[in-house]
Amino acid sequence: MSLSGHRNCCIVGCSNSGSKLNKCLSQPYIIPRTNQRGGKCTGTAPLKLFPFPTIMQDIAKRRRWIKLVNRKGKDGKNWEPNKHSRICSDHFPDRNVLPK
Repeated sequence: MSLSGHRNCCIVGCSNSGSKLNKCLSQPYIIPRTNQRGGKCTGTAPLKLFPFPTIMQDIAKRRRWIKLVNRKGKDGKNWEPNKHSRICSDHFPDRNVLPK
């Protein structure tokens, strides 16, 4: 099952993506202290990819996230997220949706 393979964390320098998450979840895991392979990963995902709030949901929160991402577009103007833009849980304290 593809969780979001075409989606990447938009933080500059971060390599987390839906593809990386899918790969991790599809790999057999090693049973601790036995060196034996178990089934596919069934535990909690190692990261989450959070979509930006939409203009209709919460424009103030969306603007805050864009400001915290601190990116410029190719034209030098402020970067704007699209429907595929995500921020991974590595950039949130306690993996909650409150940017660091």
